[in-house]
Amino acid sequence: MTTTTTPFDPSVITRGYTNSQWIQKEDWYTQQLDKIKISDSPSTADIQQAAVQIDALLSIARLDYAFVNQRYDVHSMQLKIEEKRQFVELKLQPPAQFAGMKLTVDDMKGVVASVLSTNHWDNTNFTLYQLVQMSSTRNIFMEAVIKVLQDKKDLLITHSGMLKIENSVVSMQPNIPGSYIPKDSGY
Repeated sequence: MTTTTTPFDPSVITRGYTNSQWIQKEDWYTQQLDKIKISDSPSTADIQQAAVQIDALLSIARLDYAFVNQRYDVHSMQLKIEEKRQFVELKLQPPAQFAGMKLTVDDMKGVVASVLSTNHWDNTNFTLYQLVQMSSTRNIFMEAVIKVLQDKKDLLITHSGMLKIENSVVSMQPNIPGSYIPKDSGY
């Protein structure tokens, strides 16, 4: 029986990503953001097209951010709990190499950090410190993606408002008193 795996599609939202998938996801977001161009004087159609692109990407980004943020919160909480657990365990039953020694709080924190930085967490290939660091960088990236999309959205709102003002001024001009000067008035 042969198994075929479908290639990774970065536009599809999942709860978790491998490191290589995440790199592809970051590249995809960067490319998608780069595709959304807003000229300095867009037409109504340009604004509508950009709004649709932003909305579609923002929907994906917010869900990805939610899952990434959940992972970051979980790993951060696990780290705090594990540090406390290791600290208490070390205090109650010091390993043989520390028997008879009076360890300071800083010494104990160092031992706990050493243990956590060398042991893989929960049947993964990563330490808990690495998992927190990875989820933190993903979290920061997704916050930046959403910020860029919000900035683009705000720019569209500004352009849309300016277009409305221009249209109302243009439609008002024939009705403004004194805007009509007869041909033979000497002006």
